[in-house]
Amino acid sequence: MPTTEQGEALYRARLERARKAKELYERTGEVVYQPLVDPKAADPNKGSSAGLPGLVVWQWYGPWTLRREFENRYAIMSDPALIIHGDNCMNAASAKRHFKSIPTEKKKLIWNNEVSHFQHYNQPDCVDRNVGDIAACFSQID
Repeated sequence: MPTTEQGEALYRARLERARKAKELYERTGEVVYQPLVDPKAADPNKGSSAGLPGLVVWQWYGPWTLRREFENRYAIMSDPALIIHGDNCMNAASAKRHFKSIPTEKKKLIWNNEVSHFQHYNQPDCVDRNVGDIAACFSQID
């Protein structure tokens, strides 16, 4: 785990990468991508280019990277963005920091403390609620 100072430096570095990616996109139309998941844990000094680094996350999402319809990448500068998470989910503080680092006003954070992390994936009523929230959020985008 990084120290508070290391974490703040990594956060500033992530914001700077997002700012540069947005500038490049506005200037050239090029979208900069980074890996979504990586089995290696983030270095406390260098961080990670992956949005979700670490073996535990990789064990869940890693098999998805073998499917053709899943690309292990995300745009650094995403617009719009929606994150569904909660205190009973893995690394809640990281989810909040990641949300804050997304460089757009077109973003929404849905915080649900009634369910655990894996219920969002495996429990039909949670999945249905999330799908409804996703549809409602993106139907309101210009």
